[in-house]
Amino acid sequence: VKRSGMLMKLPSGKYRLYTRGAAERILAECKTQFNEGKESPLDKTKVEEQMNAMSNTGLRTIGVSYRDFDDVKTDEEGKIVDPPNVQDRVLLTILGMKDPLREDSAESVRLCKGAGIIVRMVTGDHLNTAKYIARDCGILTNDDQIAMEGIKFRTMLEKDKEALVKMLPMLRVLARSQPEDKQKLIRLLQELGQIVGATGDGTNDAAALKAANVGLAMNKAGTEMAKRAADIVILDDSFSSIVMSVKWGRAIYDNISKFVQFQVTVNVVALVLSLVGALAGYEVPLTAVQLLWVNMIMDTFAALALATERPTDVLLQRRPFGKDAFLIRPVMWRFIIGQSIFQLIILFCLLFAGEYMFAVKPQSTEHYTIIFNTFVFMQLFNEINARKVCGERNVFDGFFTNKLFLSIVAGTAGSQVLIVMFFGAFASTTPIGYVAWLASIGFGAASLPWAFMISFYPVDLEHGQIPLNEDLQRDNSGASGSPAQAISTAWGEKKVNENLSST
Repeated sequence: VKRSGMLMKLPSGKYRLYTRGAAERILAECKTQFNEGKESPLDKTKVEEQMNAMSNTGLRTIGVSYRDFDDVKTDEEGKIVDPPNVQDRVLLTILGMKDPLREDSAESVRLCKGAGIIVRMVTGDHLNTAKYIARDCGILTNDDQIAMEGIKFRTMLEKDKEALVKMLPMLRVLARSQPEDKQKLIRLLQELGQIVGATGDGTNDAAALKAANVGLAMNKAGTEMAKRAADIVILDDSFSSIVMSVKWGRAIYDNISKFVQFQVTVNVVALVLSLVGALAGYEVPLTAVQLLWVNMIMDTFAALALATERPTDVLLQRRPFGKDAFLIRPVMWRFIIGQSIFQLIILFCLLFAGEYMFAVKPQSTEHYTIIFNTFVFMQLFNEINARKVCGERNVFDGFFTNKLFLSIVAGTAGSQVLIVMFFGAFASTTPIGYVAWLASIGFGAASLPWAFMISFYPVDLEHGQIPLNEDLQRDNSGASGSPAQAISTAWGEKKVNENLSST
């Protein structure tokens, strides 16, 4: 519990020490009170009732006291040599301070819950104050959730850790905590296999920020030590920015998954086509230069297109993936296998029967150009399919608003036309007729309805996601609408009205 004091010399020659700190701590060390210009007996019961009344309405209570001394010993530099006895002080006042929530705090907490994130508050405030604030922002929403003081947490951690572990899923508020309590809570949650993110702004928070899987420090209110210990610095000190960081983190994870499923499909098709063609006695269907162009599509252009998809609010409507989740999930394997089979069937038909389909000479440059052109357009349209990695069926959702993706697709298609029509000597291609062009584009575009069809093949869309505990499921099922409505759903209209009237 933090305290601070100020020693001053009075005109009478005596010294007076003013002390301020946690109201209950200051009150416990006082025997009298300053009232109506004089010292009088202290009625601690009455003062505690006033303190509780303030705490129950979300006010942070701070006590101020003083004590006079005849003399204080100091050294040559003016530093106190023998600290005076600070017991038996005079209570001067109890202050109630209001620290209003930001307007977006309750909504940000609701979004975190919808994303499968349990929000806990660790604070040095009085338990009643902490509970009021937690209810106000939607952290405490029902009677089953637990709010406890730091001293109880530390006692249980040392003497009854098993019981504390059973309480953790419902623990939401840790009040009157010491700086090391946050770190101990983080370590305990990590022992249970949970991924923990922690926020902080003070020097005392540095250890907790370092211990967390993701440490987030405040920029404006944060100390330099806290910023150095953190992984992320929140520039505007807003909880909504933490939600935004979660959204961006999930977007990056999804973008990597998009690129992986697209790249694996291209590699599988190219390798199998070349291998089967060689075993069947054909020349390699794709030359070195053509494969180099395919690699540019696969590695450079696809990376720019798929890895720059911006985050959407839909990302906050699913549970987080566990740290042991596979990068290639069942829904991605469905995409890779389904698209590979489709493309190989079309390409094998062109390889072994292309001369009959387009009336060209077998194994001629024109024959292999049609195969190469079809292969490229298949990847081009499959790049659109790869934009979705969680089983979504509408691959065009947000497609036409992504100007970078559109420009890359259009640029790749235009470059393919130039390579086929004008770079024959370099790329081992030759100009082909409009029927072959239409067929190449048509075969490529057919991957779009094919992706829609294979999306109905049943797979576990939630594979690797962390299951929600029952309490968070209840919060999410009843947290539609405004934060006040969410509290009303869980606590009942009577308790909400009591809170509002007391405010």
